[in-house]
Amino acid sequence: MKRTIVLLSTGLLAVACEQPTRQQPAADPAAAAVATAATAAALPALVPDTIQLPDGAHGQWSVLQTGTFHHEEVPEDAEKQAWLGLFRGPQGYYVAPAPLRVKRAYDAIVDEDGEQTGWEVAVPGNADHCVLLLATQGAVPAGRTDTAAVKPQLLLPGKLLRFAFRGASYTLAATGAWAAGDTSAYAVQNYKLYLAADAAPGKRQLLAATPHFDDAMMQLVWIGDLDHDQRPDFILDTASHYNSSSPSVYLSSRAEGQELVKFVGQHVITGC
Repeated sequence: MKRTIVLLSTGLLAVACEQPTRQQPAADPAAAAVATAATAAALPALVPDTIQLPDGAHGQWSVLQTGTFHHEEVPEDAEKQAWLGLFRGPQGYYVAPAPLRVKRAYDAIVDEDGEQTGWEVAVPGNADHCVLLLATQGAVPAGRTDTAAVKPQLLLPGKLLRFAFRGASYTLAATGAWAAGDTSAYAVQNYKLYLAADAAPGKRQLLAATPHFDDAMMQLVWIGDLDHDQRPDFILDTASHYNSSSPSVYLSSRAEGQELVKFVGQHVITGC
């Protein structure tokens, strides 16, 4: 029985079901300032990169979602940790304490009849949609959260997404190459996703990279101000395989040196 990965929002579900048309790189001069190796054309003798980002081992926070998961996808002490949830309610997005209920559950992929090796994670008493759960050690305050007017979407090679936040302008630029001779929708190699800020000309940051996708694609989940520092934070689903999901959190207040944001954690789950 094949387990289905539940996307983080209904908007993502709609996007993920589309079969995109292959694109050529955007003919926009701003793209050159953000991406130096971009091409969405098939390259017959492409040399694969080995860069894989983000590196989950460098995450500082525990990150979870609500739902049912394999045994190894939820920390044994999750119920004892202090969690905050990013929720979407009728009045918008907000962060609130999220005491968890974690209990054993039937794992349809690995369990025999009568076994319960999986975990069910829930936030009792809050009926709003939980985007993500964060164990932040106090780095994220509770309360209303400003959110950029950007919908969840796939970030295909050649994509140049400009957005405004708190009066400043930013650009997400995706680069990569379509694999020669491969007609599948997401046959992309040497993928990279960059972030640039108009307020810092010439500065760009590599947020995510993968040598190849297996019928999957980088997804933008959310942009907003989790840490209340007036700069955008990001949630990206960085999974490169169709049977997995990896919501990854990037926080601006943790940025160092020339960084615009810092990767702080992710929740990696697999279907089967």
